Amino acid sequence: MENIYTVSILSTNFLGCMLGLTLYVANSWRWKRDDLENTLLILMLVLVGGTCITEPCAFMMMGKEGMLAHIALYVCDTWTYASDLVSGACWLFFIIYHLNGEMIKPVGIFIKAVAGAGVLLLIINLFTPVVFRIGWDNSYERLPLFYLYLIVDMLFLVSSLIFYIYIRLKGRRLKFFFFWVYMLPIVIGTAIQTRVFGISLIAPTLLIGLTGLMSTIQNELIFKDKLTGLYNRYYLDQLGEEFKNSRDAEYTFIMIDINDFKSINDRFGHLIGDRAIIDTARILRKSIGTAGAAIRYAGDEFVIALSTKNQIDTDIFITNIRKGFEDFNATGEHPYDLNVSMGYSVVNLMETGIDEVMNRIDRLMYEDKKKYYETHTHMERRKGEKR
Repeated sequence: MENIYTVSILSTNFLGCMLGLTLYVANSWRWKRDDLENTLLILMLVLVGGTCITEPCAFMMMGKEGMLAHIALYVCDTWTYASDLVSGACWLFFIIYHLNGEMIKPVGIFIKAVAGAGVLLLIINLFTPVVFRIGWDNSYERLPLFYLYLIVDMLFLVSSLIFYIYIRLKGRRLKFFFFWVYMLPIVIGTAIQTRVFGISLIAPTLLIGLTGLMSTIQNELIFKDKLTGLYNRYYLDQLGEEFKNSRDAEYTFIMIDINDFKSINDRFGHLIGDRAIIDTARILRKSIGTAGAAIRYAGDEFVIALSTKNQIDTDIFITNIRKGFEDFNATGEHPYDLNVSMGYSVVNLMETGIDEVMNRIDRLMYEDKKKYYETHTHMERRKGEKR
């Protein structure tokens, strides 16, 4: 019977290792990008892939005689605990950053503190067992603080679910991000491993979840602008198609255009011009938070789709956007100031095509731009371009 368990555990974790290696090679382009999301993904992949090695090693060492087996058990089980904890923290960190566009600073500090304290406790456990103990007969024993790790792991998963639901309720379109492709395999694998002795499924199903997650992110790239990370025009077209038969199809659309963008390109070059577009995207993303989607429509034109038809809410968002640019200019850290013109309209996408919507808010935006050029002389505008 023990041989059957050994074959089962070795087989599932061998497949997990192969899946992890395949993921790493297939996504090698991703690891070359200096990006927080990619850093979190590769850390999760390394941690869980390592568990696919340590868990079967620990199973084979259990009950064996000798100090070598004793040390190996402590090392392998410590890695497994730390991997579950840190990968759970990475997942929560990832989903908040990915769906929110930036990390919520106090939450990020809390996640790091919890994960760091957990790892520190595991190091202490090597000398003074409080989480688990390896007996001198090399048997494994759970100690009271084991349940603390179980609770924290569940807390990370449940928190990610709560944040996902919160974003959905706020109206953010998540059509291309399938939350359950990561969560469902983990829940099933954990449930089976908890109930059935001799089966090792948690790490392999984590890798299955990572596979689904990376595929989802890859699909999202079709709808993302490469320069800014905002949604692109194709996403806007898809949004219009999605709402054709929807009962909840009223949105506020805002067209935004950078004033005097050509002069920024002419004076400082296209690389600085790209930097101005990236700064604009960051300001827009921060200004609307989770209440809608920011889209790079074309060149220096942007569109914001807000999940509101309330005039007061719309005015608040427009004020936030203008304040975002005022705060940016006030820093004096850039060779240019950023000023924008805006036009907006509340539309029902069941009744109005997306092209008509764009034409409408484009006209309104150019009316605002005309006022800007009427009230700002050429010399006044040049003053906003710092040397």
